[in-house]
Amino acid sequence: MKAFVSAAFLLLCSLALGEGLECKQCDYPCLSITTTTCGLLQTCDTRTASKGVIKIKAKGCLDVTKCLSNETNTILGIDYTVTHFCCIGDLCNSGTAVKLSMLAGLAALLHLLKLL
Repeated sequence: MKAFVSAAFLLLCSLALGEGLECKQCDYPCLSITTTTCGLLQTCDTRTASKGVIKIKAKGCLDVTKCLSNETNTILGIDYTVTHFCCIGDLCNSGTAVKLSMLAGLAALLHLLKLL
């Protein structure tokens, strides 16, 4: 119910704006950030893909109905969880994208490859 109310609130706010939000956009692991304009029923989103202590972020636009949702995906046989966090306001998702140092990221990647 809480997710429905939040999604409804975000939907009403985005409809009231009348034009798309400006949001930061980048793919995992968010090394190159650009600005994009979201569609009418979209809001800014920061996605976190996590597996244990490894967390990688991405940014962009997301349909308001998917805000505050979690997904489980699999890549190369490894399950990971994606958590969405939506916000309303131009460039509201512009905070720091990479929380993992390059050395820690490389160590995590080598560890994952060793598991395969």
